[in-house]
Amino acid sequence: MRNVLLLAMLVLSGCLSPRVMRYDNAPHYEPTNPSDLKVLDAVPEGAILLGEVDGIGTTGLVIGPEAMDKALEGAAAMGADAVVVIGHGSEPMINDPFGRDFATVRVKALRLVR
Repeated sequence: MRNVLLLAMLVLSGCLSPRVMRYDNAPHYEPTNPSDLKVLDAVPEGAILLGEVDGIGTTGLVIGPEAMDKALEGAAAMGADAVVVIGHGSEPMINDPFGRDFATVRVKALRLVR
């Protein structure tokens, strides 16, 4: 039984990793700290577009804090210093006896020009 629970936890934690989609020819930067990223309403003029990141959480909220945290982790791994939310929603968990949803958020990862 322990092995089954451990396997389920590993599979679920793997599913919750951010999905990072780097744009072709996007420059590479050193990773940044996710807690330092700015969340903007729009892409500022002159910003360098690095890619998009899907964050997935299990909170069931439209934009759950766990989903946003995962999206920020992925953007920070690309070296972003800001993000713009470009989509969010929820999807039902398959075979979940509690009827929970996955909360999802998609962000555009940016590097601001200083």
